[in-house]
Amino acid sequence: MSRPSLVLLLRRDPSGEVALCAPKVGVVTDAPAPGSLLGPGSPAGRLTQLARRFDLRVPPGVAGTVADSHRKDRSYPVAYGEELFRVVATVAAEDPARVLAASPTATAGTHRVLAPTDGVFYRGSGPGSPPFAPVGGRLAAGQTLGLIEVMKTFNPIVYGGGVLPDPAEVVEVLVGDGEEVRAGQPLLVVR
Repeated sequence: MSRPSLVLLLRRDPSGEVALCAPKVGVVTDAPAPGSLLGPGSPAGRLTQLARRFDLRVPPGVAGTVADSHRKDRSYPVAYGEELFRVVATVAAEDPARVLAASPTATAGTHRVLAPTDGVFYRGSGPGSPPFAPVGGRLAAGQTLGLIEVMKTFNPIVYGGGVLPDPAEVVEVLVGDGEEVRAGQPLLVVR
């Protein structure tokens, strides 16, 4: 049985940094280390409240690198809305909506879904498992379309945002399973 998830609260500041904040009072553990790459739906630690555990997730529209956190402990108490860490947009995701954005080179009526970070792309959850987004398959906002492995961490790529249609149909897969990708590289074509 999997733990319930909570989406972190979001606070943007004029410098372009995004503060991700506690969605409940509790004790936070396993927060991402400084320099970790995060995208929408990425795991961002755990929160325990009165013996109940929740997985923390990055909210939609947020992508970038974890800035140096002022927390040095692995486990610490937090109040509702208290800042946990900051995320600074990467070059490939200066605008968080651009993480999964339309490509100007897509043909009329289609859009290219771009990789949010460098890493190794996987179409399914494991060897022999069906792909998350097969050709002809339907995608809706919030649905996982693949995984990118970065430093032995598997980050889900969540569909949606920007000008991408919802729902959409997968027209073409541009990257093979287990292939290395670069941030901003097209992964799928949808319409």
